[in-house]
Amino acid sequence: MASSDWFASLHSTPTSAADALTFFAEALRYTYRETLGRWRLADLLVGLAYLSRRGGGGGEGCEAADHPAAAVAAAGGAPAGSAGPEATCPAAAADLMARLAAVRRAMCYCRALRQRSPAAQAAVFVSLGLDPTCDILAHAPTAGLVRPAYALLKDASLQRIVLVVRGTHSVRDVFTNLASAERPHHLLVSKADGSGGQELLTGYAHHGMLCAARWLVREVGPALAQALAANPGFEPLITGHSLGGGTAALAAMMLREAAGTTPAFAQASAIGIACPAVVTAELAAGCAPFTTTVVCGADLVPFISPAAVDALRSEVLASSWGTALAADVRAHAAVRAVEAWVGAAGAAVACLVPYACAGAARPWRASANVALKPAAAKEKEEEAQAAGDGVPADSTPSSAFSSFACFRPRRPGASRTQAASGGGWIPVNAFAGGGVGVGGGAAVEPAGDGGPSSEEEEEAVSAQGVGADMDALAAALAAEEESEGRLPSSSSISTPMVVPTRRRDVAHPPIRRQTYPAGRVMHLVPTAIFRHVRATAIAATPRGPSGVAATAAAAASSSSHLPPRPVITARMARPGDYVLLDRVPHSAYSTIRLAGGLVTALREHFIPSYLGAFDAAMPAVAERVAKVVATARAGGADV
Repeated sequence: MASSDWFASLHSTPTSAADALTFFAEALRYTYRETLGRWRLADLLVGLAYLSRRGGGGGEGCEAADHPAAAVAAAGGAPAGSAGPEATCPAAAADLMARLAAVRRAMCYCRALRQRSPAAQAAVFVSLGLDPTCDILAHAPTAGLVRPAYALLKDASLQRIVLVVRGTHSVRDVFTNLASAERPHHLLVSKADGSGGQELLTGYAHHGMLCAARWLVREVGPALAQALAANPGFEPLITGHSLGGGTAALAAMMLREAAGTTPAFAQASAIGIACPAVVTAELAAGCAPFTTTVVCGADLVPFISPAAVDALRSEVLASSWGTALAADVRAHAAVRAVEAWVGAAGAAVACLVPYACAGAARPWRASANVALKPAAAKEKEEEAQAAGDGVPADSTPSSAFSSFACFRPRRPGASRTQAASGGGWIPVNAFAGGGVGVGGGAAVEPAGDGGPSSEEEEEAVSAQGVGADMDALAAALAAEEESEGRLPSSSSISTPMVVPTRRRDVAHPPIRRQTYPAGRVMHLVPTAIFRHVRATAIAATPRGPSGVAATAAAAASSSSHLPPRPVITARMARPGDYVLLDRVPHSAYSTIRLAGGLVTALREHFIPSYLGAFDAAMPAVAERVAKVVATARAGGADV
């Protein structure tokens, strides 16, 4: 096989068992590298869920500014029909309504493909007014490896031949999603100077969806061209939800590129429902004239990209969620009651067998930060530790959970040194006055055979743990390595050495490309969140000599004159009131926001949530468009 053929095969669907195995292995390798290969297991499984719940949440009782949709509303975009050519031109307003009607129809088609059986899918198509004998042109209800399920439909109401691509619905679809490495892709667009020529835009796209789009164009392209030839005046429309939305956007790019051989493909367009971050910025902006993406509320899928996940990982690693989680657990009355009962039982046993039990229990109590002592004794020890370590007492863990590395508080100034013998990275504050504690605990005192020590001696040993001065130890280790020639002399080092915490991250650092949802983005934002963001923006606008904000009138006309409502109440949290923001900047989807909670993000990803929010937002859009048409007619324009 020639090198060019081999390169092309990397961007196509597997055609043999060997190709399928290679694709399967690549997907698993990439998934492992981006999850367990870079994340601590506790951060991935526990930390993300805990931080998302503690970050405010998108439900009742949280701050309105913490809702994930608040950042989207603040990034830009105006309510559909209130800005741009749609606000002044009746023809543009009519085109907007036609586009939104196609979006609503596309959502219904995507819901039909989510049905379990082919008969149930066909029944939904019939309920939408399609004739199963002549309007369902092709139907593949079962997906394969990088071969999504699809349906080719004739929609007379839209004057479109619609190719509906199903989203993630099976294990095979999951592997298409997991192959999320970036691969080169391109797009032909018309030149901006109006000369009629075309220019080439290059960028990167999601590997799995790129392969699925190529297969889809080869598989359905001939039938689509035949249907367009048999129905003059119809245009091709590719749509899908989630995985299907990203595949539809890429397939539309490929169809328009093939317009040289099939002229009917030149009008191909795409509608992506919950379209994932599938292409880089150049391609996302280039396909905006013919691609529409709709996002609902706190849906997380359009925000996920390699660069955004990497930034999220850095934030989680920099947090001290383990310490906060331990404090929350200990705050429960039941946990405190169990702790008191165990402490009382331990004290009773120690009184019955003083010498044996004290010698065996003292190391455990010290290494667990004396978790079973009375509260007054613990407070004294924490104050002593804070005095010795130079940090606030509440910044050190007070629970046995701190014995695990993943629960260690990650303070920005925490220094690390390398053990002279091993090569593993050990925190400096893990050393405790001549002994080594685990994860910041106190040094373990060996059991003596002369009976237990006094209470004062035990308190002194516990107070030494984290508060021991490690500068001398670090200097001794550095001097030893310098004497053996493993380090340069201290006089030749002008800046402190930075020690990486994870070697595998710096050996071959991967390239992190930021990807975005494709095309023109419309976002369904809860009305309460939108009002709060706009009211906050008006209040923060600098005021002129007259004391009136320069943009107050314009902002009030597009948002609301109601006072800000900073806390989401039960009425505000329930679905039903939404604003459809049009032309949202792609930069709004460069950061993953988990404040809405993982459950909320998953719930708002599915089609029923999209249909409910879209139907709630459409009356306001129709009212704005009607005002534009009425104004044009009053001015004598021909509408």
